[in-house]
Amino acid sequence: MTINIGEKDAQAIKKIFGRGQNFGQEKISRLREDREALNRIGFEIVFGQEYFHDEYYLSYEDLDLFLQGVPIFEDFDSEKDKKFLKTYAEKYKTDKGIKLSRHRIVIVAKKI
Repeated sequence: MTINIGEKDAQAIKKIFGRGQNFGQEKISRLREDREALNRIGFEIVFGQEYFHDEYYLSYEDLDLFLQGVPIFEDFDSEKDKKFLKTYAEKYKTDKGIKLSRHRIVIVAKKI
């Protein structure tokens, strides 16, 4: 079983920053690529699905702290990226908090 980051993960924030993990590769299907790779090495796909969900961060500071610890931006810097993060936080602020849309690929496979 694998759970991987999909090609559309955090797409809105990456667009504002103009960079990020797999930025510009949104048209390449991670699900299709993973299925094909597993088939090539002798696995049968039992289940494969994309999942989309939203995460909410209560404040700018919470989102900033989150981004410091994940590879969405490998070179994230709170000071240098402040203008981008402020723009994103203002645009995606909701009653629940600052929305960050996520994309995951889940595959269950068995060896043939």
